[in-house]
Amino acid sequence: MKKPIVILTCATILIGAVSCKKPDTAQPQTVPNISKGDYKRGDFVFSLANLRKTTIARSITGSGRQLVPSHLYVRFKPVTQQHIDAIEKNNIPTYPYPLATDSLDVSNPDYSKLYTFLPIRKTLPDCPYDVLDTVMMLKPETAGVAQAYAAAGRKYNIIGSSGSGTVSRTVNDDGFEPSECDQWDENDGPQTEEEEECFECGDCGGTYVPPPNPPSNPPAPSDPADSRSTPFTVTYNSCSMNTDDNYPSGRITVEETQWGNGGIAYEGVSDVKVVILGPNGQRVVAQTNRYGCFKATGAIRGFRLFGEPVLPVIMNVQFVSDRKEIRGINNVMPTAPSQYGEPLLHIYDDISDRMNNADLSYERNTSVNSDDAKYYVAATVNNALYEFDEYAAQDGIMPPPDGIKILVHNFHSSASAPMFAALADRNPLSNVEMQYFLLAKTGAFGAPLLTALPDVLFGYSWNNGETFSTDRIKETAYHEFSHASHYRKTSADFWTDNIKFVVDYGILSSTSYGHAGDPGVEKTDLVEMWGYFMGREYAHRRYGPTRHSILSWFNYTPAETNTVFRNSWYARNELIQFESEHIPAGFLHDICDNNVYNGANNLFDNIPAPGDNIQGYSITTIFNQLDGSTTSAASLINKLGNLLPSGANNTTANYNALRNAYGY
Repeated sequence: MKKPIVILTCATILIGAVSCKKPDTAQPQTVPNISKGDYKRGDFVFSLANLRKTTIARSITGSGRQLVPSHLYVRFKPVTQQHIDAIEKNNIPTYPYPLATDSLDVSNPDYSKLYTFLPIRKTLPDCPYDVLDTVMMLKPETAGVAQAYAAAGRKYNIIGSSGSGTVSRTVNDDGFEPSECDQWDENDGPQTEEEEECFECGDCGGTYVPPPNPPSNPPAPSDPADSRSTPFTVTYNSCSMNTDDNYPSGRITVEETQWGNGGIAYEGVSDVKVVILGPNGQRVVAQTNRYGCFKATGAIRGFRLFGEPVLPVIMNVQFVSDRKEIRGINNVMPTAPSQYGEPLLHIYDDISDRMNNADLSYERNTSVNSDDAKYYVAATVNNALYEFDEYAAQDGIMPPPDGIKILVHNFHSSASAPMFAALADRNPLSNVEMQYFLLAKTGAFGAPLLTALPDVLFGYSWNNGETFSTDRIKETAYHEFSHASHYRKTSADFWTDNIKFVVDYGILSSTSYGHAGDPGVEKTDLVEMWGYFMGREYAHRRYGPTRHSILSWFNYTPAETNTVFRNSWYARNELIQFESEHIPAGFLHDICDNNVYNGANNLFDNIPAPGDNIQGYSITTIFNQLDGSTTSAASLINKLGNLLPSGANNTTANYNALRNAYGY
């Protein structure tokens, strides 16, 4: 199969680099939000073209040696998802706005153009690109930077500056501070014009030695990484902040609507990436811990003058880690694959005035078309994953697979767990079947998502503002994560049979899950009975009998809602028998529940006489039966009948009576 023309074009550029011929310099191109419009070679303070303007090369390098490029300023122009994947595979950090500027205006990111500073020896990925410039990256506090700014005709504002382009600090005998470049051996740099061209091209056979690592950084954060050994607490955790203004630190939180004790509560957004961008291409990355605290061990320098902010420091939040990737879209159909195939990126704000105490909180928002709602839902779903992990560990069951891909969107109120990304190349479904499934579950996306297949889809397009309560979101998330857990126990064929059933019978059905008797309904009954039970079980474990939101949308009568607990997630499991007419959602709860507990809280069974007399089954026992040999609710119920726990009422006769009440 032939590759697209655009990939061949990119390959041609790479071949040119190997042969040590310069790639063509990008033609002037209008870049949004950049003053004067076009970027021209040499505009950047640290570009070689600019540094060569200085009359004394020693002022830049700290010696009489030639200037040596350390990085390429590159603009990638991805067209296909394969281009995006190539960039990711090479672990290249890219940003949807120009970086070679003193003022980062990131209000309108353009994901069709991704910018980066790439080390000179880094192999370029298989993606269309422009080499905008060759640069020699110097630390902003280096003495020679003053001359670089002067050559560019720009004001030099960094800590220690007198305001006139000079600095006062300890220097060498020759009058200049040591720079990174002093570590390079004189013979390692380019000695001829041809060799210098090779260095700028990014591919030379010489013995170029990069500068050494910077001095040791401050110690790592005192808060340990999330061990996932105990459940989350909702109490506020005081983060340990850096005391040096140059080292970013802070906390990312999300509103928790059910734990306010009369006020507003927030919980930390666990395990998300915080990317800090400073002037002149500086970048440090930190990850939040379980409480949402982050503490960078790298510095952003050169952004203050006499304690006042002068250059922006932009904080971005990416909803990604080794554990998961949360993508997010809303408002309009995206035009570039990166908008729904990449982790959700929140370009937050300029934090130059509070670098070591940055605080970002995602507030509850019920406007489905706003970015605020998207961030609130994504942060809440993110936390639900880690809570599910911890509850699963308590119960001895598998958590969802690592690296799970979650798409949060506002095009439909439906949530699902097709596990398309996890299935990968062993997925027997056709593109048409996946397209119809995605179309049904998002109300907007069919073919576009085939290039960035998710595992879990979470739709939040609700009409009732109450559905934006944290426990509503998490109950749905727990439900879908229980499917992802179940997926790991069963086979690809089983899982895709369930998806095919939804496509064939659920899309046009009034119940979303077809009807009893439809061919293939048995597997869907099994999948959903586990999901409904687990979603409510874990929501109750999280919020208990009193911290849940009002569940009047279940159409309880006033008599049924005369106590708070009767209107809880536990009560919903206790009072329900079938979902969508034929899914025995209440059965698993009925074999686990405790009648003493129920009676003390005015909970009465929905099962007619002789009623539900079975109790004591564990989630572990149920989960252990959900392997590939269990293909229907009936087969699960039969297996569990042979595993009766001890107890006076746990008899075969009582178990059969309960099973008969459900029609099994």
